[in-house]
Amino acid sequence: MDYKEMAEELLKIRSEWSHVAANEELARLTKGEFFVLNYLTDHGGTAFPKALSREMKVSTARIAALLKHMEIKGWVTRTADCQDNRQVIVAVTAAGREEIEDKRERALGDVARLLEFLGPQDAEALLRIQKKVVKRYGDGQ
Repeated sequence: MDYKEMAEELLKIRSEWSHVAANEELARLTKGEFFVLNYLTDHGGTAFPKALSREMKVSTARIAALLKHMEIKGWVTRTADCQDNRQVIVAVTAAGREEIEDKRERALGDVARLLEFLGPQDAEALLRIQKKVVKRYGDGQ
């Protein structure tokens, strides 16, 4: 088995995979504003900017700029922490929840159609393999 040859084939497939609708929708949910909205929704609706910075693996300056744009859109609010005025708490708004719910619903629909197309065995294999890779390499190892 020639792993380098297989790696070249995988590279080519990944390039094409990036244009599959289901993958495009999932990618949108894992970056930038939608990552933040997902994170906030999954973590009780609030977070500190440092937590967002750590999870996204970007600078706090990048988070501050991102949050500014999200505030303008009405998706989040930033308020001083009443227990520590040096800290800011980011909270998702109703408009932000609605936006992420719409995006999630669209992505879930696209992915469900993809998995249905694959059929039960291939869909389970796709999930199993991706879980295995994430378990081994998910923390940047």
